[in-house]
Amino acid sequence: MRNWTKSKLDIQYAAWSPAGNTIAYVRGNNLFIWENGTSTQITKDGGPDVFNAIPDWVYEEEIFGDRYTLWFSPDGKKLAYLRFDETGVPTFQIPYYMAHGSVAPPYPEWLQLRYPKVGETNPTVSFHLLDLEDLAAGPSEVQFESFGKEDLIIGEVVWVTDDYSNVMFRAFNRVQDQEKLILVDANSKTTSVVRERDARPGWIDNNIAIHYIPGTDSYVDMSDESGWNHLYLYPVNSSTPTAITKGDWEVTSILNINSKTKKVYYQSTERDSTERHIYSVNLDGTNKQAIVDDTKPGYWTASFSAGNSFYILSYNGPSLPFQTLYSTNSSSTPLKTINDNSALATKLSAYKLPNVTWSTIEHPDGYNFNVMERLPPNFDPSKKYPVVFDIYGGPGSQQTAKTFRQVDFRAYLGSDPELEYVVLSVDNRGTGYKGRDFRIAVAGQLGTFPFFPPPFF
Repeated sequence: MRNWTKSKLDIQYAAWSPAGNTIAYVRGNNLFIWENGTSTQITKDGGPDVFNAIPDWVYEEEIFGDRYTLWFSPDGKKLAYLRFDETGVPTFQIPYYMAHGSVAPPYPEWLQLRYPKVGETNPTVSFHLLDLEDLAAGPSEVQFESFGKEDLIIGEVVWVTDDYSNVMFRAFNRVQDQEKLILVDANSKTTSVVRERDARPGWIDNNIAIHYIPGTDSYVDMSDESGWNHLYLYPVNSSTPTAITKGDWEVTSILNINSKTKKVYYQSTERDSTERHIYSVNLDGTNKQAIVDDTKPGYWTASFSAGNSFYILSYNGPSLPFQTLYSTNSSSTPLKTINDNSALATKLSAYKLPNVTWSTIEHPDGYNFNVMERLPPNFDPSKKYPVVFDIYGGPGSQQTAKTFRQVDFRAYLGSDPELEYVVLSVDNRGTGYKGRDFRIAVAGQLGTFPFFPPPFF
């Protein structure tokens, strides 16, 4: 590991406990606890190949998408964390030509990164608990049965309790077509499998969507078992859920859950798979309401305050984005316009920009593909134009979302009079937000299916 001696002095991550009297932090891949001015080192095996309470490269990039793997209990009395052992994971060398200086040295600095390619050894993961009221006892590794050590991935960890009694984690096999949700008794360290799923053929997305509802002994989670990604309310100790949402469309994000009003706010594709509108619904699935105008095209999201009293509503397209502040008690009139982007609108009015349109094409196999076209501002249908295909096509992705598209390199390709390219995006089979069958068509055969046969264009 590059500059390991120096990195041992750096604090890699730090977090306050919910009680506000304790800080958990990581230095040199070891976990420490600070309380009342005193730091206690909890682990001593951290090093280039062992990571305590922070993820290695694989888990940071592909599993959690974040820099920590530690979770305080709601009352701040216990801490759950993951430990990663990269022994046996092959090394990949990455050159740093500037070597973090203002002038490049004669030779590059090399980062030695443990990086498992397909079929190579993955880091092994273990689950640990620490009693913050008895640090001298040290952490305990929780033993559980799920998948083999070399095949195990832990994709989500959440406390499902009002105090410190129960914590749950989601275990996958490496190819991620089977999962088990494991409930841990934080006192006895005993475990039980409360939910499991075999999703073959295809895979299970790691949504990281579990939200415990205080005072209810239940939690909300997302699943595409019905063929579409939807919200379900699960008892902590049971696998029998109550469906909160249903239909041939997908929930894309849980934005907020108000435990007092028993209401969940979510983002979905109910109007169209290229759009995102916001709704609220009771936890029992009743009284669904649109928070935004879902009769018009739009791509919306929202950010809620900690006390659930206010939220910032963000409109992200297809027209010029804006942000407004609302009270959850009255969503009809904004309290304040945070940003209307009027200055940007004035600047854009001076330019001739491509005309962006959305449509669908029907494939002979029965699939409908979303299409987004950027046409030059002076487009003449009687003329021929060069076409650039802007395709990604990775599993669960989307290139055709109705977000604001006016200012980027693709706009330049279409608007420059010397270029005037038509820029075309199509979301092929395997991409997201059109149901499980559309997604998993590429399982085990990524790249096999073209998004169109030659007669289409």
